[in-house]
Parts: sequence; structure tokens; C-alpha cells
Amino acid sequence: MTDVLLVEREGAVVTLTLNRPEAMNALNVELKEALRDTLGALESDRTCRAVVLAGAGERAFCTGQDLREHVATLESGRTDPLGTVREHYNPIAARLANLPKPVVAAVRGMAAGAGASLAFLADFRIGGPSTTFLMAFANVGLAGDTGASWSLPRLVGHAKAVEMLMLAEPVRVDDARDLGLLTRVVETDDGVLPAAQELAARLAAGPTVAYGAIKRELSIGDAGTLGDALAAEAQAQSITGATADHRNATAAFVAKEKPVLRGPLTRPPGGSWNVGAPAGPRRCAISPPPGPGWPPRPARRPAWPARRRPGRRTPAARPGPDRARTTRTGARPRPASGPRSAGRG
Repeated sequence: MTDVLLVEREGAVVTLTLNRPEAMNALNVELKEALRDTLGALESDRTCRAVVLAGAGERAFCTGQDLREHVATLESGRTDPLGTVREHYNPIAARLANLPKPVVAAVRGMAAGAGASLAFLADFRIGGPSTTFLMAFANVGLAGDTGASWSLPRLVGHAKAVEMLMLAEPVRVDDARDLGLLTRVVETDDGVLPAAQELAARLAAGPTVAYGAIKRELSIGDAGTLGDALAAEAQAQSITGATADHRNATAAFVAKEKPVLRGPLTRPPGGSWNVGAPAGPRRCAISPPPGPGWPPRPARRPAWPARRRPGRRTPAARPGPDRARTTRTGARPRPASGPRSAGRG
């Protein structure tokens, strides 16, 4: 593996460190390709049960796209200077969000642009005193990418996501914790990575198949209907119920013992761990699997026929010489001309 991405294994936990501290871990082509390919390899790595994503150095987790490299791309005359979104950022976001094992981001220092988007795609985010998020895309005339339009509203709500993306103002650690952008805040910046690795080790000792199923359930439930969510839950339970983890944990609970969880020791019915999607290649959680009912449409109120009330004025036929302009439903039509009866107003 190239030096721009460090891969460290400690038991069942794999720590990926963005290693460009001199550039505040900005993402150049070499780093993007390394991260994309490594995440792809970890999807099927049975020895990896949890992932930690971190940045080297003390100043930044990741500051997004390397703008020096991007300026060179703009000046090169390429017809699609933002082709890196489809080539690099989209696959990275898809693999990170859809990784069937827990991901913990150790966010020390600044997380800006695509760097913040990467952190938001993690399942857990650990921060310290210097942790700051900045959705800096609008500052350089761009919209959000790397899944920001999908992950950010789910974390902070639509209105706050609009504010963060359009105003592009930094969100400091205390506000980030209050908004739910951080799972936990430790007392010192030096404690961010150890805390993230400790949490990842705890998750790695848990039912990782169930964790992957929970991630897929939530992605479908967020975007779909109640029926979509119930169908995904039923499929998830049929998959997780077939694992040795479920049987061992249930037996240990009855015996009042501590369960030993080791992940998938048996294959689920149909041979696929892919919750909420047909058997075959795994699909990204931020792009729901196609099929009947996808994409889910918002429920619409039925167009019930309007009910008429007695006495309500309704349009009548075009008036003629001996026909009134309007009538009252259920009332006797008034003559079009002639003297009115005494006592009527």
C-alpha cells in the first residue's frame, strides 16, 4: 500500500490513516485511489470486523480536495475537470457508507469539504477540543459531494444542512456535539484516536453481521415507506437469525454467560449477506436497490370528491333570458325578473 494511506491492523480492527499531514491530509489522486481500493478490499475481508478512519498529524482530519492539484486540472483544459467525483469520490462514499461492518472516524482538528463528508458517512465520530467541521464547497463555487447531501440532512436535519452547505461557516466542537455530528468528545486531542480504536475494538467483538444489517435497515427506512422498512427488517432477521452469533448469544443469555461472537460462520438463505437487496453484488446504501417500489414516492392524499353543503352557491349553466345566474343547492330558483313579494329582502 502506498505511503499516502497507512493501513494498520490490531486484532480485528483496521485503522486507515490519511497520511498527508503536510497538506492537512488533502485528497490528491493517489490518496483517493488508495482509499477507494482499500475500502473495496475491506468489504470482503473476513478478518476485518471494524474500521477506524483517521488523519495523520495534529492539524486536520482531512481538508477535502487538494486544491493545488485541482487548479492544475482546471488549467489543463480537460473537458470534465470534476470527473474525479464519479471516478473517485462517489465510489469512496458508496463503499464507506455501505461497508458491512462498523466504521469509526477519529476526527482530530479540521474536517472540511469532502473530508467532513467522509466523517459524516462513518457510523461513529470521535472528536476532541480542536475538532471543527466546515462544509467549504460553496466557498469555491461548488455544491456538496462525497455523499454530503445524503448524510448531512440525516444527521442534523434539512434546515441545518442547508445552513451548513450554503453559509459554509465552521462548526466548532461544542456545537458539533450538540448537533449530533459527534458521537463522543474526549478531553484531549491526543485521546481522539485511542478512543476511536477502543470503540472499534468493542464493536469488533460484537455481532458484526447484525451491525451490517442494521446499517442497511436504516438506509432503507430513512428513504422508503413503512412497508419498505418492514420488508427490509424481515429479510434482515432471516439473515441474522441464521448466524452462529445469534444462536450462541441466545444460548449464552439463557445460561447467564457471556457470549462469544465471531461473525458469519454460516451462510444465510440464498447465499447473500446483502440486506434489503437481491442476491448478487452489494449495492450502496446511499443508492437504494432498484426493483418494484423503488425509488419510494411520497404518499399523496387521495383526491376525494368535493362534498357539497346545503345552501352552498355553485355555478349554474350559462345564464339566458329566463334563467338565473346562480342557484342555491336544494333551494327554489328565484325568478330572473318581476316584482318581489312583500316582506322579502
